[in-house]
Amino acid sequence: MRISAIKSVLVNKRLPWFVVSRIRKARNSYHYFRNKVCNYFQEESGCNKIITFRCGFHGDTGATSAIANIANLLANKYHVEFVTYPSSNFNKLLDKEVHLVNRPNKRSDLYICDIVCEHSFYEEIKRSEKKLIITCHGLLNELHGNIAPEYLKKSLEFSDKVHFVSFIQQESFQLDEGTYEVIPNTTKQVTKKIQTNNVGSVGNLDDERKNADASVKISLQSNANAIHLWSAENDSWNNEKVIVHEWESDKNKIYNSFDVLVFMSRSETFGLVVIEAMSAGLPCLLSPIPVFEQFLDCPGVVISDPNDKDTPKILDDLLKNKEQLRASIIQYFNKTYSGPAISEKWFNFISNVIDN
Repeated sequence: MRISAIKSVLVNKRLPWFVVSRIRKARNSYHYFRNKVCNYFQEESGCNKIITFRCGFHGDTGATSAIANIANLLANKYHVEFVTYPSSNFNKLLDKEVHLVNRPNKRSDLYICDIVCEHSFYEEIKRSEKKLIITCHGLLNELHGNIAPEYLKKSLEFSDKVHFVSFIQQESFQLDEGTYEVIPNTTKQVTKKIQTNNVGSVGNLDDERKNADASVKISLQSNANAIHLWSAENDSWNNEKVIVHEWESDKNKIYNSFDVLVFMSRSETFGLVVIEAMSAGLPCLLSPIPVFEQFLDCPGVVISDPNDKDTPKILDDLLKNKEQLRASIIQYFNKTYSGPAISEKWFNFISNVIDN
């Protein structure tokens, strides 16, 4: 190990990036081969419909988690295959009921792909006269990295149907009526066993769009004991109350570290971390962006401008009332965003696409 790497471990108590990267790849490979073994021994679902997932992006983001959750849901009813490889970040997110494969199955009845797959693969699907759903987790002009809007528009032309996760995507893409379906994200329920007086924020918090500075500023003006920032490399706040964590896939570990989510993001397609927090019964203090308005019916969810002087007081109220709010928040999640609530929407969507 290099001298600078050793110094980083001793001073910052953080493993250097190249070590973290190798650990992640090893963990992904473990899940890949474990699932392969499980696939070999498990019994078939009895459904004769085959659905194949193939994605062009395998990074650690909310979109990856969201697509994996869709595959897990559909595997309860269909024979679901997911095209992946040993180091893919999808491997640790996919249930054993999902069959991991190296190449697409030509006998599939339906393909579900992300919007950044290569167009040659879409063309191959159309030549074989198979059905294609493109699941979209960004906006036309943002949240797709460096992919040009023209490429994204062309991708959607190959689809039989487009899946959006929120209404604001249609405002961005402006597709014809009847060509898309809006089905919200879902997530597995988080088990929260530890109560604190901490607040936290979750996501790629080094991304300026996540506006971690505002979340921290509000939190430091509140009565919270600590502010946990999950998935951040840089700690520029120089405050003992601010605790910075690297990427963590264990949702229970994340949401057991704090009791109120503070998320002042400037732009989101959906807000997967919000429903994760809901599933654990956590109140949420959110920024005033349009997509977060869909959560306002949930008890304990408040939208407030980060520059409003009263926002820290709102956070204190959420901390104070967290126990009284917990049950009603979980009840709202179960009704609106849980697996059973979302799976029926997907089953109907799949049936309509295949049958038509």
